[in-house]
Order: sequence, then C-alpha cells, then structure tokens
Amino acid sequence: MPSPRGDQPLDAGAAWFELLGRPRAGRVAAVSSRAIYIQTGTATVALAGREVPSGPVHLRVDTLPVTEVGARLVIEGCSLAIGDRRFDMTDVCRWQPPVVEPARLRAVAEHVGARLERARHSALAADPVIERARAALLRGDVDAVVAGLGGRGVGLTPAGDDVLAGALVVLALAAVAPADLVRAAASARTHPLALAFLRWAARGQSVAPVHQLLVALAAGDDEGISRHQQRVAELGHTSGADLLLGLRLGFSALD
Repeated sequence: MPSPRGDQPLDAGAAWFELLGRPRAGRVAAVSSRAIYIQTGTATVALAGREVPSGPVHLRVDTLPVTEVGARLVIEGCSLAIGDRRFDMTDVCRWQPPVVEPARLRAVAEHVGARLERARHSALAADPVIERARAALLRGDVDAVVAGLGGRGVGLTPAGDDVLAGALVVLALAAVAPADLVRAAASARTHPLALAFLRWAARGQSVAPVHQLLVALAAGDDEGISRHQQRVAELGHTSGADLLLGLRLGFSALD
C-alpha cells in the first residue's frame, strides 16, 4: 500500500526546487515563531508560516512543525520530513516574482528616492556607510559595497545585509553587471541565512512585497507605492526599513 501523502505546502521559492530530486539530510539552524531555518549542505532555506510573504528561500505551510535547533531532517524526492511531519512538494505552487522591465526601472530612478520616505526609519539612513556605498556603486565597485555593508549589525539578517539585499535586487533587475553582482554577493561575510537572501537578491529575487513595490514604482502607481511600501516597512523588526533604504540606494546608481 502506498504511503499517504504529506501536508501540502502553500508555495515554494526557487531555492527549494534546487534541492529536490536527490536525497539529502539537513539540520534546523534556527527557530522563530514564524519560520524554521534549515541548513542542508551549503544551502540555507526556510520553512515558513502562511503569514510570512513568499520569497526565493521560503517553503510556506499552514502550520509549522514543532522542532528545535539541531534537529535532523531529510529532503528526499519531492518531500521534506522534519520531526513527525512530512511535506509533499509534488504539486506545490512555485512562487515567481513578477517581471519588471529594466528600462522602466531606469526611467523612474530619478524620482524613487523621494517616494521611499519610510527608508528614513532605517538605523543606517544617516550613517556615512550609505554615502560610501553610493559612491562605490556610482564607480561600479560592487565589491566595496558588499564589503562595507555585508554583516553590519546583529541578528539573522543584520541591517547592513538588508540594505545590501535591497540594492542588489534593484541592480539585478535593472541588468547591471549580473555576473559581478552574483560573485560579489557570495563574498559577503555574514550569517548563512542572510547570505542566502543576498545570493538570491543578486539573481533578482527578494520577498514578494519588495517585488510588488517595484512593480508599482515602475508603473508610477501612487496607491500601489503607498500600500506596498507599508507592507515592506512591516517586515521584521527593522528589516523592512533597511530593505527600503537598500532599494533607494540601488536606484541612486541608476539615475
């Protein structure tokens, strides 16, 4: 008799599809009320609750399993087994960010700084490191930007990493030296989870509210800009404001 199928996830980001297809073991690296962070080989991904927005490293589920740091898990075929739960990804919806034309991002770049007013709430908004990063971007030195912001701050995703992720996703979607962005992002000295987000940002993927905001900015949709900026600002304790500051930083290199 075939074994019963596991719980059906809501959706999964691209990082999860790179893990499927061959058996691999992993461990729980961190646990919060909203997500379980998983390390398997060199990859870091997250099992997240439905209240967490879709994103490249998220596998979203209705309810999180009970687990603890260090717990073992197995990804085999199209399923994830963790504790007494199994999640079947055979027919899972693959989350993909909406497409934004690079030319549209460049066209609105001059005016974006004034639109992203909530970026001022970032603790780094008045820090000289941001001006140094902007100067480095204008001369095309992405490595200097990563060195200056990567790992700056505390937590699973330090403020500097969130700013850096915002800048990288703008530059990636605007098709600015994509190979250099990916290489530079991989060199960031930071926590594995933050590094996973940075690597995907350099490939043009962030969490869903960021992409929805970029779509609204590119379209000049005032109501959408206000609504989606608020959603980004609400991410994490400070991550949202830091991401907005990063978006503003990235656009400053395009105008």
